[in-house]
Amino acid sequence: MTDSQFTMVNNNLPLEVQWVNPTTMMFSLNHSSADKNKSVAHIFCVMINELQRVFGTRLTNIVVGFNETLVHFEPNKVRHLDDINTAKQIINSIITSRYSHAEDPSLVISASHHQIGMSFSDEYDLQAVADKTQCSVKQLIEQFCSLTFTVILNGFMPGFPYMSGLPQHLQLPRLSTPRLKVPKGAVAIAETYCGIYPESSPGGWHILGTTEHVLFDIRQSPSATFQSGDTVQFFAIKSI
Repeated sequence: MTDSQFTMVNNNLPLEVQWVNPTTMMFSLNHSSADKNKSVAHIFCVMINELQRVFGTRLTNIVVGFNETLVHFEPNKVRHLDDINTAKQIINSIITSRYSHAEDPSLVISASHHQIGMSFSDEYDLQAVADKTQCSVKQLIEQFCSLTFTVILNGFMPGFPYMSGLPQHLQLPRLSTPRLKVPKGAVAIAETYCGIYPESSPGGWHILGTTEHVLFDIRQSPSATFQSGDTVQFFAIKSI
C-alpha cells in the first residue's frame, strides 16, 4: 500500500487520494460496487463537506463522480505535501472513527431532505415494473413511497440526480430499446438507481410517474435543486 492509498474499515474498499496535476487532487474508490453501497455513498458525501470546511476558500471547485471526486485548488494557494497529508487525516477521521458506523444525513453539513409529490401513471412503465417485480401496482406505489433515496451526484444532464437506495427487488436493467422522448419531470428507475429527468430527452429508464418539482434553475445558486448527500422521499399526489 502506498502513502496515498487507504482501506475503508467497514467495507474493506481501497480509497486512494493523489495529485493528478499541480492544482487538482483526486479521490478514487476502486471497487465495482462502490456506487451501489449506501454507507460508501454517505462517507463520500461527508468527505466532500469536510474538504469544503477544512480547505475553505482555497478550493475553486469540487467535481463529484460515481467513484471519483476531483478537488480543484487555487493555483497560488496549493501546499502539495501539507494538503495531501491533511486529506489523509480527513479520510482516516471519517472512515475509522467519527463516522465509521453512522449514516445520519445530518452529518452531511449541507444535506437537505426533500419530500417530492409525484403522479403515478400507467402511461409508461408502472404496470410493467409491477409485473416484473411480482406485485400489484398499489403495492409498488406503497413500496416506492416508503423508500428514502440519497443523492449521489447530478449527471447526464444539468440537475438530473442519480439517487441510491433502490432495493434489490426493484433493480431492473435499462430498457432494451430506449425511448426517443422521456417527459420532463419523469421519475424513473434503472439498475441500482432512481432518477428524475429535469427536461425532456431520450432515455432508457423505467418510468413510474412524473413530478412538477423544478430540478434545475440557472437563476438560482446552486442551480441544481438536489446536492450530493441530500435525501429524497416521494409521496403520491395522484395514482391510478
